[in-house]
Amino acid sequence: MDDEVLKALHEDLDTCKDYLQQVAHAMVKGGVTKYPIFIAHLEELDLGLPIINRVDMDLAWSYSASHLEDFVNKNVILEEKVEAFKATYKNPMQFMCIFIADEAGSGFVFVPFDRPKSAPNSKPELN
Repeated sequence: MDDEVLKALHEDLDTCKDYLQQVAHAMVKGGVTKYPIFIAHLEELDLGLPIINRVDMDLAWSYSASHLEDFVNKNVILEEKVEAFKATYKNPMQFMCIFIADEAGSGFVFVPFDRPKSAPNSKPELN
């Protein structure tokens, strides 16, 4: 994943991580899923439910809320890869699972909810 993409993501998360944490907790506690996934995207997607519009919040990315089951239903994660995904997935009470949907490449990153805010010009660190 490109460093500039990750830097923009981390800067966004400084602004919206508390809200994403509330959404993730509600999804788990409400029985929607054990595997919430947030999608960072620039264009509209047929995946998840939009929760943050980048224009409204002056962010680099828009965010949608989804979950493992939706990713499987839409063939983003193949059925035979589900167990591997679950083995990699981190505790949703402590980490955001973010799927970055970028034309240069897509992928998953896990970012702790309690990470400190980004320092100016710092290189992002992902767990």
